[in-house]
Amino acid sequence: MRINNIKSNLQFYLMTTGKTIKDLKVEVILIFCIKLIHEYIQSEDDKLDFGYSCYMTKEEQNLLYIKIKELENHLLKQIFTIEEIYRIINDKSSKESLIKAIVMEPRLYFYDILVKRFISKMNLFSDNGTKYYIPELLALYLIIDIKEKGYSFKEFRFIEDFDFFSLIEIYNKINIQIKRTNHIKLNTPLINQTTINQMQHLSLYLINVLEEAKYINKKKLSPSF
Repeated sequence: MRINNIKSNLQFYLMTTGKTIKDLKVEVILIFCIKLIHEYIQSEDDKLDFGYSCYMTKEEQNLLYIKIKELENHLLKQIFTIEEIYRIINDKSSKESLIKAIVMEPRLYFYDILVKRFISKMNLFSDNGTKYYIPELLALYLIIDIKEKGYSFKEFRFIEDFDFFSLIEIYNKINIQIKRTNHIKLNTPLINQTTINQMQHLSLYLINVLEEAKYINKKKLSPSF
């Protein structure tokens, strides 16, 4: 297909990468997960306590940190961070850099949709203006949920082999304990549910948002290419 016949940046992305829209949306989820995981790693390295470590054994805390750090390292080898994407898109120094920016733009398009909905939903979970969430748990749920929707991770073998459920089980035990202590029932409104339950809900919501999102091209390819 000739460049001049390409009508959108998404079409150009699909043509040049050989990927599908589903592949693109998997990548967008992983870009968002890198951001979430980085927040968790940074808080752990800075010794910040968000209130869940008291429910974990030292072994569970160490396992969680080691495995999440391992996941981050693997992701960074294959996935662009959002900071790298912005740098590429803002680089207009040459024809080659502009082509790279066009290929990158659909990633940013769907990422922005995801983040805007994330922020909007988090506002519903706020308590007196304070927003509570568990970034590493949300990242785990997002990957699990999009896999269960049938999205392929064939390019990311480490994700196929990663033991997500042993980490999820740590939070499941905490969730049971918190529910018992605070008398939280299945029919308790979501706003009053545990933060862990809210992360489950948030993950499914964001996956559905991304699944339904349609690409609307706003930037035209340069006819000089």
